[in-house]
Amino acid sequence: MAEINYLQLTLDLVPWIVVYVLITLSLNLEYGYTGIPNFGKVLAVAAGAFFAGSLSGIIPYYFLGLNSKYDFYENHIEVMSEINKVLRQDSWLSIEMLIIMLTIATLAGASFGFIGSYPAIRLKEDYLGMTLLAMGEILVIFGYTYERFVGGTLGIFIPSFLGFVPLENRPYVRIAIYIGIGIAIYIIVRKFVNSPLGRVLRAIRDNENLAITFGKDIISYRKKIMIYAGAIAGLAGGLLILQLGAVIASSYTRYLYTFLPWIMIIVGGTANNLGAVTGAIIFVTSNRLIDVYKAEIKEILPFDVVWLTPIMLSILLILILMFRPQGLIPEKQTKTLSEKEIYEILNKYKKK
Repeated sequence: MAEINYLQLTLDLVPWIVVYVLITLSLNLEYGYTGIPNFGKVLAVAAGAFFAGSLSGIIPYYFLGLNSKYDFYENHIEVMSEINKVLRQDSWLSIEMLIIMLTIATLAGASFGFIGSYPAIRLKEDYLGMTLLAMGEILVIFGYTYERFVGGTLGIFIPSFLGFVPLENRPYVRIAIYIGIGIAIYIIVRKFVNSPLGRVLRAIRDNENLAITFGKDIISYRKKIMIYAGAIAGLAGGLLILQLGAVIASSYTRYLYTFLPWIMIIVGGTANNLGAVTGAIIFVTSNRLIDVYKAEIKEILPFDVVWLTPIMLSILLILILMFRPQGLIPEKQTKTLSEKEIYEILNKYKKK
């Protein structure tokens, strides 16, 4: 039995958990609270990763005057080496570049969320899901085939924004960044859905005609939610490339960044942020533990261990849908006034 280094396991798990928590929170905003079946979640995630990864290298490439000596893509290793050398010597510049990179990722995700909102206005359910799925695939294929964007099949590296931090402390600084961003986004989303706006979103999800009757512009609400959710997913894409240190377009598959988040929120519970977080933690942790113990597990399995994760996900999803379709942590019912409280309020206004 392999011995687990729990510290190393935690350092490895936390960034991936935070990335998937952000993706599931954004999907929960769209589907759980507003009823938008976004099967193109990879679109905003890949947009954040592609644009942040590309511009985070190209901006210092021109700013430092490296364009006079190197081609960014043909001499990519030399360019990144020069950029990292400068960043290691200037901690404030590194921090500024990191903030710029994450901002670009967020804006890119919001922009593609805005683009994706147009079919969300006109289409419903199956047709909308297929359209958004196709849009996500188009961006990934473009990144994979067009070399002057994110390096084509080879991909590109991103600058080492934490190069000024001593090597032994770097993982802890990275963990602090991820946890801080994850907690901040969770609090923002929680405040958002518990506000009057959150109740409007649930009304649109449950009965569009009733929401329209009460004067709610459901088209405007859907567009805004797609933009907000896209911004969160784009930020997740930026954090993802910070963890990997590179952008490879072919790794942004619909399985990893669309179907897995869907399974996470279905298992954890839709329209419940804690459920989305729970689903992300369960799947990321179980997948990592299978990787750690795969040498021992393969001895007792009648099939290749690489298929264990999708089989377990499928079985768990079937069981949840059969016996607990509301998820592990179901949606909390919105408290409303009782009939007696309504009459008391009406009588109070009548007296005035």
